[in-house]
Amino acid sequence: MNLLQQDTTHLVDDSNPTKMIFKTVRGHVPTNIDEALFYAAHLGSQEVQYQRGAQHIANRAAQAQLKEEMLQLKQTLDEKHKNINSL
Repeated sequence: MNLLQQDTTHLVDDSNPTKMIFKTVRGHVPTNIDEALFYAAHLGSQEVQYQRGAQHIANRAAQAQLKEEMLQLKQTLDEKHKNINSL
């Protein structure tokens, strides 16, 4: 499976394949890319930041779902209110 398509939790837990790839390209790419790849290869050292980011993403998804549910409930209430007023 392509590393970029794997579950990110698995990649953080076992970044050894990524570290091996990084070691082969290190020094052969521009410095700014080398630095970005370093952090990708050493995700374990960034676990706290990763966990915060993952939680933030989960919170945003939950918030979006809650907003959608609220919108649907508001539409339902508006329809019922309209029906009551027409009686």
